[in-house]
Amino acid sequence: MTESAKAYINGVRSGEILSCNWIKLAIDRHFADLEKDWKFYFDEEEAENILRIFSMFRYSKGVKTGQPFEIMPWFAALVYLAYGWRRKGGGRRFRKIYCKVPRGNAKTANLVNVATIGFLFEEGDAEVYWLAMNKDQAKIGWDRQREMLRSMVIDYPELSSILDIPEGKTSSRISLKKGLSWVGYIGQDSKGKDGLNPSYIICDEYHEWPNDDLMNKMESGMVKTPDPLTWIITTGGYLPNGPNSQFLRGCKNMLSGIVENDELLPFIYEMDEGDDWEDTEVWKKVNPGIGYCLSVDTLMTEYNKIGTQGITKEVDFRVKNLNEEFASQDGWVTDAEWMQCAGAIDWEDLKLRECWGGLDLANTKDFNSFVLYFPPAKEGQKYVIIPYFWIPEAALETTKKNRPYLSQWADEGYLKATSGNVTDYNVIFEDIMKVVTPLRLRAIAYDSKYSAWLTPRLIEAGITMEIYQQSWGELGPPAQHFERTVWGANPEYAEKMAAEGNKVEVVLHDGNPVARWMMSNIVMQYDRNQNHLPSKGASADKIDFIAATLNAIGQWLTDRQEPVISSYLLEDDSQLLRL
Repeated sequence: MTESAKAYINGVRSGEILSCNWIKLAIDRHFADLEKDWKFYFDEEEAENILRIFSMFRYSKGVKTGQPFEIMPWFAALVYLAYGWRRKGGGRRFRKIYCKVPRGNAKTANLVNVATIGFLFEEGDAEVYWLAMNKDQAKIGWDRQREMLRSMVIDYPELSSILDIPEGKTSSRISLKKGLSWVGYIGQDSKGKDGLNPSYIICDEYHEWPNDDLMNKMESGMVKTPDPLTWIITTGGYLPNGPNSQFLRGCKNMLSGIVENDELLPFIYEMDEGDDWEDTEVWKKVNPGIGYCLSVDTLMTEYNKIGTQGITKEVDFRVKNLNEEFASQDGWVTDAEWMQCAGAIDWEDLKLRECWGGLDLANTKDFNSFVLYFPPAKEGQKYVIIPYFWIPEAALETTKKNRPYLSQWADEGYLKATSGNVTDYNVIFEDIMKVVTPLRLRAIAYDSKYSAWLTPRLIEAGITMEIYQQSWGELGPPAQHFERTVWGANPEYAEKMAAEGNKVEVVLHDGNPVARWMMSNIVMQYDRNQNHLPSKGASADKIDFIAATLNAIGQWLTDRQEPVISSYLLEDDSQLLRL
């Protein structure tokens, strides 16, 4: 059974199988991990055992109802990776599987089988739950699993003495006659969601969820389970700021190397940048079920409806059949563009330059950011950005499940955790003073929100503090300057600018992973005149770095026509300090 999985994986790797970039990255990650000597290993036999179980299943809906289930190569590859990777201390490596695949690729049929594996073929008592926006929707997958289990009882009569499969339409639990194993379904409108200990969470159509309250509550109960697993399978959706879009962005960041999460396995089928959505070859890339449960002809039938049904059908086709995120908000600069600006910092050179600071303070339980901005002192120099970040230890602890990389960055010194459950502004004050003392600091610009404690103390210490208004008129110019200096590192852009007689300006940063992560969280906000500013939209992810940076750049733009003065904080024998 592993032959199909390995053929797909190797075909993607070699290019023989047409696939999108995100699938290639997932496969590349697998092979890279095989070369590591670390806490995980790949168990070929375990993967084979799980894949063999699929031969016991039958289809429970559609034209193939009652026929033996045939696992498609793409899903066999996902199962192979999900169950083959193990922990040296025991148990599976992955705790969460995320699969984004278009409509018609047997999403629910595959989940039915996964849920049955979690129910019948795992050690110990199993609590398997189908989750959805509402209880009726969650029951759809549960009903299909019930039908499939009934067919298993026919094929394997010995199961009749083990399984308790209810008959009623209002039934809510399939269970084992002995022990405490069951399959249930829960919606966000369900009562009695506390006290559950899920071993498997099965989530279909995650794109429809308006918030993550149910998922967070259910996954918090998994801490009591020795080897839990969450499966999410979804199509593209219409909520660009919903939990699916946020989680999808996190998965892409992980595959791109921006953040790490060794317990997450994403399989994302989407069009690549620059793909023509009307090209049938692109359809094949996005729909791995073509040739098995789907055909180009059936997709063409849907595509042809656009001519008579108009834009609404086009949107539906692109979202549901090609997995686009409807009204997805564009990011600002790409990760590749941002990291092209990373490099070594000459700290001795920075001591000779003037600099401006930008401060973005948050409430007492969130990120606080400080940025130093060094404009060039002479021709040929780059602008330099140096960021610093703080977060309370308690906030760091509460984010470990969804953002484990924050703790890693704190350990590596890129993010400073202050003791306690609220921000320690004394620490921020002391750190800022250590950093700026050796420098020719002109001013620190800040948003007045949350600044009541820290700003007066910085002023008392001799720092010039300037309130920077958070308006379109004030933030637009520094945003435009910032993007121009990032794009300046691109040879093609630089050549074009030079050919037009424009000055090419380039920014340099130290590759701080916290700043890199925050850059990836940015979406663009537009006004009615198409002016644009970076924003996090309704996302819970952070963009504090860019907020502090724009404050610093904006103040520099304001001050640069003024006479140059030296800061009293510059001392000949001082040393630059990094937090």
